[in-house]
Amino acid sequence: MNSAVTSGNSDAHEDQLRALQADRSSPLDTRFNRGVVLWLPLVLSAGCGSGSVKLSDTAPPADATPGEPGGPGGSADTSDSAGTDSATDSATDSATDTATPPDTDEACPTYEGASDPRFDGLLSGLEAYFTGALPYDGLPSGASVALVVDGALRYAGGAGFQSKIGQGRSDRPVDADTRFWIASTSKWITAVGAMSLVDDGLLDPDAPVTGLLTDYTESYGRQDDITLHHLLRMKSGLGNDGGCYLMSVSASEWPDGCARFVSDFDTPLEGMFHPSTLAVPPYDGSLGVYNATLYGAPGAADWLYSNWGIMLAGRAMEVAAEREFSELIRERVFDPAAMCGAGFTGEAMTGSDNYALGAGASAIEGYCPEPELGHDCAQPWEPDEIACPGRNPNGGVRASAADLGRLAEVMLADLRGEERLLSLASARRMYCPGGGDPATGCEGRASTGAPTDWGDTYGYCNFLDTIEGYKVYSHGGGRAGYGAVFRIVPEADFAVVVLGNDEGVVGSLAPVADYAMRCFLEDDC
Repeated sequence: MNSAVTSGNSDAHEDQLRALQADRSSPLDTRFNRGVVLWLPLVLSAGCGSGSVKLSDTAPPADATPGEPGGPGGSADTSDSAGTDSATDSATDSATDTATPPDTDEACPTYEGASDPRFDGLLSGLEAYFTGALPYDGLPSGASVALVVDGALRYAGGAGFQSKIGQGRSDRPVDADTRFWIASTSKWITAVGAMSLVDDGLLDPDAPVTGLLTDYTESYGRQDDITLHHLLRMKSGLGNDGGCYLMSVSASEWPDGCARFVSDFDTPLEGMFHPSTLAVPPYDGSLGVYNATLYGAPGAADWLYSNWGIMLAGRAMEVAAEREFSELIRERVFDPAAMCGAGFTGEAMTGSDNYALGAGASAIEGYCPEPELGHDCAQPWEPDEIACPGRNPNGGVRASAADLGRLAEVMLADLRGEERLLSLASARRMYCPGGGDPATGCEGRASTGAPTDWGDTYGYCNFLDTIEGYKVYSHGGGRAGYGAVFRIVPEADFAVVVLGNDEGVVGSLAPVADYAMRCFLEDDC
């Protein structure tokens, strides 16, 4: 658990980890999965930062090339991976994130929670899985967990270590405050920020975004039909991305990429949706995937996971709030939810010196996200290997499990009418866009067309599934080196967070979240 294996001696440390590997037949292993091996290989579905992760019975061949990476389920979100000039990228990211997070432990106190043998047992069982601390085996080296029980953040802790052996942080245990990149789980935070603006009368979810973005044009001329309601439910008809590759590329590789948006405009999102950008390929929709309602008219289109649509929502939020996106999220979400370790930059992770390095797992599978951008996938993903901050609305947040536990606590309080972040009406609309109560049943959620690993309907940046008999609203996240599980169960006033340093965490550690639900809601530990 937090410090179950803390030896600073590398030989002793490796011996302990190998002992854990040999102990995988421990009865603890079956706690999380009822006989299903936890570290099942993953089959990645298409979509950068979108789609889903599926569990497979067999591992892919060593020379296999999975589908295009990405997914709310946690496959590699290549949009968040490194540019060739990490120093340039880090500088541009810092320059645009005007709200600097606390960078000392004095500013962000260490989480101190209650002791409970059930939670201690969960962490002990999780510790036994971290054979992944050994280099290049395709597994995380550590994970952290937070639980909101009866509406309050009561438990948070970690297991394993902050990097693989030999990668710089392998003698540092993961704990409740260890910071990870949460990738597409950021989308739900964007939705919370949007509904805060709705409460203040600054955004109308049912009004055309062109009421705010007066010079925005969509390639098929449907810009006046697109609303925030469409964007947050993924029903705008817009394609999945438009930034997944280009917005990750540094100035040295693509002069019209991220560096231009940072240097020539007040915010990267302004540059991304500026008429001069949208008038030329590929942003003019000529490739059929960028800024085009290729998949149908807004509202009538089939559901399609769209990073581009969430970035467009983020730009509308900037204009409504007259704030750069990261600043408005800090003011409206991070600060009031006491998420003092959360931010949008590499510095937001490294400021406390308690952060995980992304595991270089993809190289083992014979696949490396964006090798042309200069990253050696056998090496860890550093926190300063950033995407353009124009990607912040759909995948930019870095945070700890304790941070996300505090957010979940506040989100549940809002559903009880406490109005700590949102009014009751706005809190409910985020889950139930057409009315209803998330604890009992919702209307207006978008059908995903077929059951996914996350559910078959989508609200404002959240999926809905039935797990252990409960209605579970969730959004996972995955980008190269990091993954997140974030679940809220309104009917039980419960939430669970699991973070780890591998893009497969969402699929592989979902059974840990299932176990936590059984243990704490059904007393079946």
